Amino acid sequence: KEAAISVYESLEIVKVEAQATKKQAVELRAIATSKATTARRAQDQNHRHIMVKEISPKLADLTLLGSSKLRYFEESCLLPVNNMHSVSEGKMMQLLTNDASDNAYQFTEFNKHHLTRVFPSRQKKLRQHSTNFNP
Repeated sequence: KEAAISVYESLEIVKVEAQATKKQAVELRAIATSKATTARRAQDQNHRHIMVKEISPKLADLTLLGSSKLRYFEESCLLPVNNMHSVSEGKMMQLLTNDASDNAYQFTEFNKHHLTRVFPSRQKKLRQHSTNFNP
């Protein structure tokens, strides 16, 4: 009977140690994943940096378009017409759904003189469905 109790106690100790080891393995896996992601991002950033070349100041002066983030129609209308305004798909949906008729009209008037670039949202729920992938 004492031998059985001793074996049972040993089994309980092994179970506790196994659970602790499993928890540690999960934590180490999370750390490894985080480090791998950081390394990939650093490598991607380095690759992008290598691909970007310095341009001469004279060539930069010839550039026709600048860029700015579209925040408010009123502020953006005051910027020169050679600024291309960037706005996310989600922000665009917000602008056009809040009192849609007035905002849609303002946006149409705004785009008569300014360029606007709408970039895709990172949130899938905000992505618009498109059936025109091959125009």
